[in-house]
Amino acid sequence: MALNTTEYALGHRCVWSTCNVTGYPSIYREYKVDCCTLSVPLNYARPNRSITISMSRLSPLQSTSQNNTLFILMGGPGASGWNLFQSAALLIPAQLGLTIILPDHRGTGLSTVLGCDDNDSQTITTGCITYLISKWDIEGLNQFSITAAAHDLSVQIQVYQADHPGRISIYAVSYGTFWLDRFLQIYPTLIPSAIMDGVINPILASVSRYDLLASNVGLQFLAYCQLQPECHSYFPTDQPPYVMLYRILADLNKTDETETKENGPGFLNSKVLYLNIIQSERWLAPNESEIDKETVLAWHRSTLMAPNNSEQTISFRAQWPKYPLDQYYAKVASYSPLLMLSGQLDPATTFPLASQLASITSKTRTFYGIPLAGHVTVNIAKVGFYCPLHLMLAWAFPNNFSSEWSDPQSSYDELLIQIEKLEKSNYFSLDIFD
Repeated sequence: MALNTTEYALGHRCVWSTCNVTGYPSIYREYKVDCCTLSVPLNYARPNRSITISMSRLSPLQSTSQNNTLFILMGGPGASGWNLFQSAALLIPAQLGLTIILPDHRGTGLSTVLGCDDNDSQTITTGCITYLISKWDIEGLNQFSITAAAHDLSVQIQVYQADHPGRISIYAVSYGTFWLDRFLQIYPTLIPSAIMDGVINPILASVSRYDLLASNVGLQFLAYCQLQPECHSYFPTDQPPYVMLYRILADLNKTDETETKENGPGFLNSKVLYLNIIQSERWLAPNESEIDKETVLAWHRSTLMAPNNSEQTISFRAQWPKYPLDQYYAKVASYSPLLMLSGQLDPATTFPLASQLASITSKTRTFYGIPLAGHVTVNIAKVGFYCPLHLMLAWAFPNNFSSEWSDPQSSYDELLIQIEKLEKSNYFSLDIFD
């Protein structure tokens, strides 16, 4: 990379202003909401063309004596930071005194959107591919990559810190953990701590196998349910849960009519950016061979439940102009201190793959598996179990939160108490079977 992002950041300061986004207020849950858009090179190696990258900020209305900022990286790929707007403000109350930054990955949100026409349509067709090549050319389209987004993040952090000195930590979820790992490979000294939640394994994760892995987690949950009287009582006694669920899903498929919805303009999610990154470096894990459409569809038909996102991906697999893999591909950052959280019932970024990553990074990373948690473990704070949220916050800002928050034994004790409460409150009741 020819461009020095530190020098670039110092020459491009943020002008924070009203976001002007429909449906998102300028004040929310005691946070003031504003946005900053920066111009950055499309290609950091040849900075002759530019795009914009955006980030939104949630600042506590009540000022604090400390300046602590948490950058939260959204998943996807293709999803913008705006998907986290409500959850971030709910899970991290303004009273904690943290400023929250939600960056938009290049290609989505208020950043330059990667779309299929001049209106940023997200309807994927062969015509969309033709449009992308015509607008960006192959070299330009190649820049909508994970590595380029890592450079963008370094600019955003350094621009922000130039005007707001203080502690900055990064919390990443799902695909955001992949983005964060790439960032930490290239920029290992910019931040003092980082957290991954819903961890993608850069070495073994393969989107082409997503349906198989997700369905397996569904079976694990049903096996757990069989052992819980409150849950199992809602299942027919004459058939195992997985047989019953197969039949219910089959009936739903017969009666469900596909509803045609207008595709959004890429503000919350860019399908084009998703495909560009997935096709280029996430569809296959290293050393995996190409698979045909018949195999992908057969895998999906064999699953208990799965989203079937792979059908569209494989349909455009041969036609999509994939960007070349770089020196960071299938590598793992050696950065420390890094906390990894993984739900043991996570269908999207499965616990076995996260555990394998933890086993080879144990010298630089701390890893906690959260029982009964699904994808992105802090979400279970919404039902009263705060362990993952407390672990994350205490890791990010150790001087601001109780030492008990970073104690896994204390958190485990809390888990047992919460599970007992949930069982007594019939939380596991499945009303669909009433």
